[in-house]
Amino acid sequence: MESDRLLVLVLLGLLVVGVWIGLSCFQGDVYINLLTGKEESVPLTLGMQIALGNDLEEDFEEQLGGLVEDPQISQRVNRVGARLLQALTQMEGEKQAQAGRELNWTAFPFRFEVLSSDKLNAFALPNGSIYITKGLLQHLGSDDQLAAVLAHEMGHVVLRHAAKALAARLKGNVIVIAFQVLFGKELAQLVGGAAYLLELSYSREQEKEADHAGYLLACFAGYDPQAMIEVFEFFKSQEGNPGLEILRTHPLPQTRIDYLKGLSCELPGW
Repeated sequence: MESDRLLVLVLLGLLVVGVWIGLSCFQGDVYINLLTGKEESVPLTLGMQIALGNDLEEDFEEQLGGLVEDPQISQRVNRVGARLLQALTQMEGEKQAQAGRELNWTAFPFRFEVLSSDKLNAFALPNGSIYITKGLLQHLGSDDQLAAVLAHEMGHVVLRHAAKALAARLKGNVIVIAFQVLFGKELAQLVGGAAYLLELSYSREQEKEADHAGYLLACFAGYDPQAMIEVFEFFKSQEGNPGLEILRTHPLPQTRIDYLKGLSCELPGW
C-alpha cells in the first residue's frame, strides 16, 4: 500500500513538472513587445486566444446588460476605435520595417462595442473585442478621453495580458493542487494566498504597461494624450476609501497619473 502511494506521488510530481514546463516553455504565440522591442511568447496560440475570446463574448455581454443599440453611440465608439486601429497598423508597419521581423500587433480581429451597464469600466477580451460601458462613456466629454480608454484596452490585447494571466493562473493552480495532495490543505491555502497576491501585483504591472502602450497609441493617432490623465483624475474623484494598493488589481489613480506625467509621445527607440 505504501509503495502504491509512493508511486502515485511520483506520477503526480512528474505530471505537475510536465505541465509546469509545458506552460513555461511552449511558445504558442510569438510577438514583439511594443514597449521593449523584445521577443516574447505565451503558451496559448493566437488561434486559441481568439477562440477563447469568441467563446466568452456572449455571456460577457449578457452579464453587463447587452450591447447598446443606439447607432449614434456605436458610431462614435467605432469611429474612434477605427482611428486607433489605423494608427496601430501604421506604428506596426514603421517598426516592422526597422526591425525586419513580424511584430504581430494587429493579428487580432479588433471590434469596439458599448455595453448597457451603468458601471464605470472598460474591458478587453483576448480576441481583440474592446468594450466600454455606457456608464463610463457618459462621463467622457471628448473623443480624446474616449480614445485614451479604448487605447488602454487595446494595449492589453497587443501585449497579450489576458493570455499571460491565464497561463499564470493555470501554473498557480497546478502548484496548489500538488501542495494539497502532498502536504495537506492548510499549506495549500497558504500557497494559494501567496499566489493570489502575486497575481494582483502582476496585474498592476500589466495596467502600467497598458497605460504606456495606450498613451503612445493615442499620441500616434493624433489624440491629446493628456486626456488619459483627465480620465484617471475622474476616477480619482469617484473614489471613496481607496484601501491598500497591495490588495487592488489596479494601481491607485494618483499612481497612474504620476506615471503618465513622466511619459512622452516618442515611440521606444528599440
